[in-house]
Amino acid sequence: MKQTPVLLNTPDKRDVHEALIWYKDGWQLIRKQMGAWASYMAIGLCFVFAVLLLINFLVASVIEALPGLTYVGALIIAVFSSWAALALQSGMYCSMAGIINGNKIDNNDLFWIFSQLKNQQFWFFIVVVSLSNLVFQWLRSQWIGDIVYLDSTGKLIFNQEQMEKFMLLSTVYWSIISVLTWAVLPIMTEFSAESFVRSFKRNFTGTVRNIKPLLYLTLLIVFTLLTLMVMISFIGSIIHSFIFLVFVLLFTLWGVPLINAWIFSAYRHIFTNW
Repeated sequence: MKQTPVLLNTPDKRDVHEALIWYKDGWQLIRKQMGAWASYMAIGLCFVFAVLLLINFLVASVIEALPGLTYVGALIIAVFSSWAALALQSGMYCSMAGIINGNKIDNNDLFWIFSQLKNQQFWFFIVVVSLSNLVFQWLRSQWIGDIVYLDSTGKLIFNQEQMEKFMLLSTVYWSIISVLTWAVLPIMTEFSAESFVRSFKRNFTGTVRNIKPLLYLTLLIVFTLLTLMVMISFIGSIIHSFIFLVFVLLFTLWGVPLINAWIFSAYRHIFTNW
């Protein structure tokens, strides 16, 4: 039976134990069509890489001819990199909404973002994400040195101190960005008429009202991912390297949709009448 979600004016305040329901619902969204999700991710990653290669090539060609446009080129790369990543993610949300209604995953959902080319609010969101990524890159360049480099003898050196600083910066930065925007894309994907500002305000209100269950869900997700990574590392220590790479690939093809399924499940329960 088709379910048409209704966006709530005020996000629901949910009990902390409902995080388990969000967690289970996320699993169900992936478990029902695991093969189709692997196919979607394979096509999606190829699409993202193709966009990145094309944009970097075009920008590099322009900058070579006009060196003064270096910063403009960096902004263009950031915008289209964000656009490609959001295309992959928004397509997942479209497919997840379809699965809830009993449909199969449609790889064409990957290109849903093309239907939003005239949606100024969606481009506003993309620019905001792009600028935040540029801020992260600037902070990294100011605070963190080379993590891996060659010394005077040609030996490859791994700088653990710089890696620890990078992990700290990444954790703090993406924690802030995630709290501020985690539900914005699902809202704007299912309700494309919503403005970025209204979606941002809803995201903030829903997060504040549900901080405990969201933290609980985050702990469940982190525990699950760490368990899977430990299992993969253990498998890699006892089997052939090629088979290990297959496990890593499968983890990527299913892990990314799974994380987004948990996000989509939490969003649906907090912000809609689902």
